[in-house]
Amino acid sequence: MGLAAVGSLTHVLGNYAGTAQGNVLPAGVWHSAAVHLDEVVVGTGVAPFLLATAWAFTPSRRESQAFAVLFVPLVVLVTLEAASFDLRFTPGGFVQVRYVCYLAPLFAVGAAACLLEPGRRILRAGLVLAAGPAFLGLAAADSFGEEITLWWASPAGAFHRALRDAAGTVGLSADGLVRFGGLVLAAALAGALWRLPARLSLSVLGVALSAFGAFEARYVFDWLAVPATTRPQTVEGVRRDWVDAALPAGASVALVPSPELAREYWWDAEFWNKTVDRTLTVGGQGVFTPFTTKALSVDPHTGRVRGDEPTDLLVVDDAAPQLRLAGTVLATAEPLALVRAQRPYRARWLVTGTEPAGWARPGRPVRIRIFGGPSELSVSVRAQFAAKRPQGFLLRGGGAVRAGRVPPGGVVSRRLTACRVVTLVARGGVSLHLDRISVRPVAGSC
Repeated sequence: MGLAAVGSLTHVLGNYAGTAQGNVLPAGVWHSAAVHLDEVVVGTGVAPFLLATAWAFTPSRRESQAFAVLFVPLVVLVTLEAASFDLRFTPGGFVQVRYVCYLAPLFAVGAAACLLEPGRRILRAGLVLAAGPAFLGLAAADSFGEEITLWWASPAGAFHRALRDAAGTVGLSADGLVRFGGLVLAAALAGALWRLPARLSLSVLGVALSAFGAFEARYVFDWLAVPATTRPQTVEGVRRDWVDAALPAGASVALVPSPELAREYWWDAEFWNKTVDRTLTVGGQGVFTPFTTKALSVDPHTGRVRGDEPTDLLVVDDAAPQLRLAGTVLATAEPLALVRAQRPYRARWLVTGTEPAGWARPGRPVRIRIFGGPSELSVSVRAQFAAKRPQGFLLRGGGAVRAGRVPPGGVVSRRLTACRVVTLVARGGVSLHLDRISVRPVAGSC
C-alpha cells in the first residue's frame, strides 16, 4: 500500500505493471469473484470450505485467532484480485482457477483446525450446517455443466465433464449435484463434528479428500493433459530407438536434416536414440537440436563435401531429392534412413535451381548433377491440386529427352541415362514439385 501511495508499485510489478492501472474493480467483478471462489471450493471437494468457514468464526486459541484474522481477508482479496485480472486481461473474462489455487491450503488448514480444536464443537457443527445454504447460494453463480477446454488455466473447471457424467447417473444436472450435494455434505460434517471423535473425523475426511483429489487429477491428466501435450509417433511400424538397435553401443551418429521433412522427424530420432549426438547441415538447412551443429558445403563441380567429417554414420531423409551423400544404407524407418557414408564425404547427386521447398518454377531450369560415372536416373514430379489442367515438363540429359504431363495432384516419373547433368524444365503454368530422385550406376564411361 505504501508503494502504491508513492506511485512506485509499477516498478515492483514489472511486466504486470498494467494490472495496477485503470479500474481494478470493473463491472461484474463481484459475480466473477463468486465464480472463481466456486471453482476452487468445488475443486477441493467443498468440505474444506464448509469446515474452514465455520472455524473462522470460532477459533479458541490465540494463534488460531491470528490465522483466522488473516484467513478471511486473504480469501476475499485473492478472489477479487483474480476476478479483476481475468475480467480485464483474459479474452472473454475466462475464469482461470490457477490464480485462486492458493486458497486450497488455507481451506485445508482451517478444516483441520475445525475438527481438531477442542471446545465449541456444537457451535461449529451449527455453523457448518448454516454454511450449507450459504454454499448453495454461492454455487448458484456458476454453471458446472459447462465444459472447459483450457485445462491448464482452469484444471478444476476441466473437471466439469466428470461432474456432469456423475450427475447423469443419478438423474441430476451437474449444477444440481454440486448444490444439493453441498447441503448433504454440510449435514454429514455437522453430524461428525457433533458426535464423532475429532481424530477419527479428520482421518476419514483426509482419506476421502485425498481419493477425490487423486481421481480429479488423474481425470484431467488422462482426458485433457495427455492428448493436448502428446502427438502420434512420426515413424510408424518401427521401434523408436531404431538407430540404436542397428549399431553397437558407443557409436556416434549425426543428423543431416533436409528442408523437405518436418522437424518432428529429426527431433524424434534425436530424442529416442542415444547414439544420435550431433547435427550436420548442408547449404544452411538445419533444425534446432540441443547439441552442436556443423555446416558443410558441396562443390557443385566435383561433388566433394567441404567441412568436418566427425562420423561416417548419418541419419538422412531417404526420399530427399535435393542431395544424396554416397554411402550404404544400414537401416530404414521411412522416411528416414541410417547410412554409412563414404569418406571423404561426397555427393551422389546434387539439385540446384528449385525453390527451398523443392518446387520447380515454370520455365526455370532445374539442374541435377550426377557424380560417380554414368547412371540411370529416375525423376518423379508432382503437380499441385490447384492446377486446372495437366502440367508438362521436359527432362534432358545424355543426349536424350523425356517429356511428361502431370495431372492435378498426380505424380509422374521419367527415366534416362546420363553422365553428369540432367535438366528438368516445368512447361505448364504452375510450379511442379520435385518429389523423388533415384540413381542406379550403369556400365559405360563418360
